[in-house]
Formats: sequence, structure tokens, C-alpha cells
Amino acid sequence: MVEAGGLLIREPDINLAVRLQSRLAAFLLFAVLVVALLFSDAFTGGLVLSQADVLFNYAPWSAHAPAGFTRPGNDLLGDIPQVFYPFLEKTAQALRSGALPLWTTGMFGGHPSLASFQTATFSPFTLPALVLPAADALLAAAIAKLLVGALGMWLLLARFGLSPAAVWFGAAAYLLNPFSLSWVEHPLSGVSAWLPFVLWAADRLLVSRAARDVALLGLFVGVVILAGHPETSYKVLLIGGAYVLIGLASTAAGSGLTLRARARTAVIILCTRFGPAAVLGFVLAAIQLVPFAEYLLQSHVWASRRALAVNAYPAAVETLVTAVVPNFLGNPSRGLYLPMQNSYGVISNFCEQMVYPGVAVWVLAAVGVVAARGAWRVRFLAGSVLVAAALMYGAPGFVDLFMLVPGAGVVVLSRFGVVVIASSMVLAAFGVDALTRETPARETVTREGGASRVAVWPAVATVALMIAGIVPFLAWARSFLSANGLLGWTLAWSAAAVALGLSVTALIALRARGRLSAPAFAVLAVALITGDLFTLGWRFHPMIPRTQVFPSTPALEFVKADRGLFRVAGVGDSLIPNTAMAYGLQDLRGYDGMQPLVHGDVAGISHEGGAYRVVRENETFHVLDLMNVKYVFAKSTQRLPAPNFTPVVEESGATLYRNERAFPRAFLIGQVRIASPAESLDLIRADRVDLRREAVLYEALPDSQAVDAAGPGAEGTARVTRYEDTYVEIDTDAAGRRLLVLSDLDYPGWRAAIDGAPARIVRADRGLRGVVLPAGRHRVTFTFAPRSVRIGAWLSLASAAALVALAWTGRSRSSTH
Repeated sequence: MVEAGGLLIREPDINLAVRLQSRLAAFLLFAVLVVALLFSDAFTGGLVLSQADVLFNYAPWSAHAPAGFTRPGNDLLGDIPQVFYPFLEKTAQALRSGALPLWTTGMFGGHPSLASFQTATFSPFTLPALVLPAADALLAAAIAKLLVGALGMWLLLARFGLSPAAVWFGAAAYLLNPFSLSWVEHPLSGVSAWLPFVLWAADRLLVSRAARDVALLGLFVGVVILAGHPETSYKVLLIGGAYVLIGLASTAAGSGLTLRARARTAVIILCTRFGPAAVLGFVLAAIQLVPFAEYLLQSHVWASRRALAVNAYPAAVETLVTAVVPNFLGNPSRGLYLPMQNSYGVISNFCEQMVYPGVAVWVLAAVGVVAARGAWRVRFLAGSVLVAAALMYGAPGFVDLFMLVPGAGVVVLSRFGVVVIASSMVLAAFGVDALTRETPARETVTREGGASRVAVWPAVATVALMIAGIVPFLAWARSFLSANGLLGWTLAWSAAAVALGLSVTALIALRARGRLSAPAFAVLAVALITGDLFTLGWRFHPMIPRTQVFPSTPALEFVKADRGLFRVAGVGDSLIPNTAMAYGLQDLRGYDGMQPLVHGDVAGISHEGGAYRVVRENETFHVLDLMNVKYVFAKSTQRLPAPNFTPVVEESGATLYRNERAFPRAFLIGQVRIASPAESLDLIRADRVDLRREAVLYEALPDSQAVDAAGPGAEGTARVTRYEDTYVEIDTDAAGRRLLVLSDLDYPGWRAAIDGAPARIVRADRGLRGVVLPAGRHRVTFTFAPRSVRIGAWLSLASAAALVALAWTGRSRSSTH
């Protein structure tokens, strides 16, 4: 026992932890071999990780699918070619040039890349993209995420003083944990990889006064936030914060202090250790957080979710059975999957509902809870599983209470599976510890006849509960499973889950009765969990030949040959959003998980499936003119109206049209109209204003900036002479005062100058950048230099310096002692 500010806290078995470190090399070798086998197609077949075969479902790629193609390897992973592959390429390009990816012109009419968070600019898992092509970098990052997560779990369980077999089991399970593995190409897995490190650092600080441990926790808090997915970071930091609070409260027993004294001491520890660590971690991530907050407040996601009285994003209750039979409703990587809708009409897909830690984990976790029920860490983790599962499935009362937590209304509850999986795996490690500890802890295990004795009934009860849950789900789902050709599949996987549960229970019984040695039990337990989770993850992220990664087509080559400044778009689901960026093209549409709210209005594009993805046929084509959309991709069955659109490339299944009425990227206006935001939207969407001649503004211009009326053709000229992501230069010439309109998204951080003198940006036509120009010739520049990034960068640098100073102070003190 050690005293921490008056509280007595049980110190983990550090001697055992030291011995475990010598075995870490063997485990890492095992982990590397397992992961290499998991992605063996890349090493033996020369394939790459990209999921770009999803493109063959859409024009213009559909006519160029490889021979025998029937479906993508996993069409649930469309986010990879749509979002994360293009983001990774753009981020890597900027970083290689020595710049931050502050803004990209490739989507949305302009997009604050750094602020969108999911570009994961500062995540360590983005580093491979600096030296590798994007497809290879995705694979390198995937491998690194799994290995880092396993290392963190090893350190955490070793910190708890569990037996070597328990540490090995828990780390092997987390290596292939289905949450990280199903999201391994997404930034969610980049966050879950650090979850064990947060708990490990928090546990160190519970028993330490060392400044270096404050720095350590602060570092991991910052890394979690910077990993690229704020919702998952939110969940990881929630469990980390709860761990600290429960740890301080639970370990006070026996200290001899009064309740008031214990509370005062706990507050002191929070304020002097954990508070500084949390603050430093958040400030370390300020370079990402401050721009993100600015973007969030202007996003579609914030506008739609914050209005909800109750969080509407739990998993469908019907998917609860997948906690023990993950393939119950099919598997998208196997070609058939049945998504479920929750009571709010939100679909729970295979990844969203992932809560399966492995049958062996469930059974051994029950053993661990009973065997080590006196340990506060076990009580905390068991409670975490129950609370996270209740939130995940929208249990009444739990969600209402959760809504009192700041930010709870905008997170996706279904992804609380990360907490369920991680917590249950640690509990299972406690179960393995009880069965394999050479010198059993008195409060958890007794010895009789030379064999560890633990209660077998928790394992039997868990398997019985599994069977009792699977049977009614089978009865309920039998008809629609049969109608979709899944009944045989589901019966087979259900039988396999039961067989696995019985096998684990048999091993536990044999070990508890002394008929199976501890080493043999450990090897078999690790083999069972590794085999189970490996089978689930095998080719869930399929690979494809490198030549199929964003393949070219005649239509795409035609557009790339045009050296002008223009945008492209797709009608319906043609040229799905963001994919144009992989070809160096600029798309009017976009998809980033946030979506600038004003963009959908100004572009007249529907917001469906989380993205401004659909240009509806024949509804708002005139807005494409305004937005400098020169080329439009469509299916062959979708005929765009002449003479506005001229077919320029026709191939099987797809047609490329040139928009003959597309505005230039920048143009001068001689008339303005003032309208409220709602009125301006009606004017633009209903095509009741000639946007070539007249701009719609929210407020009147000062008399000194009043635009001189100009007849058709007398507005003047505007020529873009330089166009980069964060800098635009335009030469203008007009006989009178004009409004220059640049059909790029207006956004905080853009600055304008006329002949070098600062100028005010006027928001025109709902969301575009405008500047009032005096008569004559002028050079207008737009520069993106957001204050939010500058503030965030200075805060991050200050935090990094403080963390280094704390770590150095701790090192210096330890060396003097």
C-alpha cells in the first residue's frame, strides 16, 4: 500500500511487471506475425489496401470493372476511397511541402481541411503517408494501430500485476479487437489504439506524485484527441476520467481519514495532478481543437444534432445478438448483410454495432468478475461494460442521464462498443489471472491439491445466458433470414459461438480441477481468442491490385486534359464525392463527416447519407453555372438538357457533359439585391435572379461602396492569375465600382486585399466571397490565414514545452534520488 495525499492506494505488483517486460519481445514477435498473416495478401499477392473497388459500382468507372467483377470486396467501406484515401493524399502532399493542410479547393467549393479533424493531420498514424503512397500508407497505419493498441494493453495489464498468461491473453485479444479491426482504415481505430495507454498513465498517476507521470498522462490525452475522430476521443476520455474518479473514491477505504478529509484529499489530487494533466493534454491538441470548434459551429452535423432532445444514435436493439454472434445478420465482406434501423430510423451497420469482444472473453470476463470482485478496478470495468452497453442500445433512463454530460447529444452512441470491448477484455485477463497465477492472490483464488481453484459457475452461467439469448433471436429473425438466404449462415455461426463457449468452459473446468496445467491453459486460451477474432477480421478489409486504385477512364482523362480553372460534379451517384480529388480535380460536392452548413444551401445539393453528395437531375442545374461547374458526370440513362449541356465523352454506362453556361471562377457584378438569408435561398434555388448580372447580399453596402449600375456586358473583366489552396490572385478592370465575386466558399480566416491594401469580404449569393472594387485596374488577393490555427498553434507549443519541462523535472529528480 502507498499513501497518496492521505489516500491509501494499492500499488500493483511492480516486481511482476518488471519480469513481464522481459517477455514483451516474445509477445511483440507473436503480434507482428499475427498481423502479417492477417494482411498476408499484401505480402504474398502484391495487393494493396484501399477499397477503391467500390468505385466500380458507379459511373464513370462501372464500364471499366475487371473481368468477373460482381461486387466490391466490402461495400460497407466506401468511406475509404471517398474520404480517407483522398484526405490522406492531400494531407501528405501539404506536409511534404512543409505546409499544413489548412484548406483544400477540391471539395465543397473550398474546405477547411485541418479543421475537419478526420484528416488526422497530427496523428502519428499519418506519418507513413509522408514516405509511402496512400494505399501503402493505409496498410502501414493499419498494422501500426493494431500493434500500438496491443502494446498499450500489455502495459496496462502488467501495471495491474496480472500473471504473464493473463497479460498475454489480454494483449492478444486487444491486438485483434473487433472495434479497431472493423474500423482499422478509419481514424476511429487510431483513437482506440491509445485507450489502454490512457488508463495505464492514469493508473500510474493514481499512485505517483512524479511530474513525469503528469506529463505522461497529458501526452496521451493530447494524442487521443489528435488521433482524428473526436467522437471516439470523447468516449475514451470519458472512461479515463471515470477511472480516475472511481479510483480515488474506491481506494480511500481503510485510510483512517474522515469522509470529509478523504473528499478534500481527493480534490487536492485532482487539482494538482489530474487537472494539470488533462489541461495540458487538451491544450497540446489546441492546434486541432480550436479550428475544429470554429468549423463545428458552422456545420450541418452541429445544426442537426444539437437540436435533438434525446440522442438519436443508439444501435438497433435487434443487433444485440451480435454481441455473441457478430455474423448473425451477415457480414458485408462476405457479400450479404442485413442492416437494422433503430427506433429513430437511424441505420446500424456492421461496424456501427460492433460490440463483440470474443466468446472466450465474455466467458473469462465473468470468471474474472467473480474471482476478483474485491478489486475496485474490476468493479469499475464491470460497471463500464454495463453502462456503455446501456448507452449503446439506448436504454431508457441511461441516455436521459447521459444527456446531462456536455456534448452527449452529438456523439454516436452505437460506437460505445469500444468501451464494452476494451473493458471486457481487461476483465477476461483478470479471469485468466485467477486461473494461472503461480502464487494466487488471497482475495481472488485459493489453492487446493496444487491447482488454482476458482468458481466454474460464472462460465457455465455465461454460456447458458448466451444460448438463452440466441434462441429467441433465431425464432424472431427466422423468416427474414430465410427470405434473404441467411438462415443457414446464421445457424452455423450461432452453433459455432455456442461450441466456442462450451470449449472455453471446459478448459476452465479442467484447469479449476487441476487437470490442466497453467501453461497449457494459457496457450489454449490464447489460441481460442486469437483464432476467433482472426476469423472475424480475416479479409474484412479486402485488398485489390494496385492498378485498380482510382483507375482512369476516358471521361476522366478528357477532363484532366483541360488546363482551365473549373469544377466538376456528378448527377445522382455518379463520380461519388471527394473521389475527384484523387485525380487532381475540384468537385462542387463533398463529404467529411461535418459538412459546412451554408454549402448545401448555396449549391442546391441534397444532404443525404451524411454528405452533400447528390445533384438532383433537372432541379438546380442553374446553380452549377454559378459554381463554375464545367463538367458533369452522369449515367447513360440520365440525359442532361441541351443546349446547356453538351455530351463530350460517351462510354458504356456513363456520359460526360460540358456545361456551356458555366460561370468563370471569378466575375464582376454591376447590380446587387438585398435579401434575408431565407429570401436569398428562395431567390437562388428558384432561379428568380440572374446571378450573372446581380448578386444577392444579406445587408446593404455603405454608400461609399455602392456598386455602380452596369448593363449587360459592361461589368468589366476579372482574370484569375494565380490559384492555390490558400492563396488566390485576380486581376480586374472595370469602368465603375463593381462587386468581384469569387465562387469559392466564404469561411473565417480568409483575408482580402486590393492592390495590397486590406479589404472587407462581403458574403455574396449565400456563401461566396465578394469584394467591392473601385473603378479601374486592380489586383485582388485572397489569403487563408485563420486566426484559430495561429491561436491553436501557440497554445500547443506552450503545452508541449510544459510537458517536456515536467518530464525533464521528473527525470532529474529521479536521477538525484
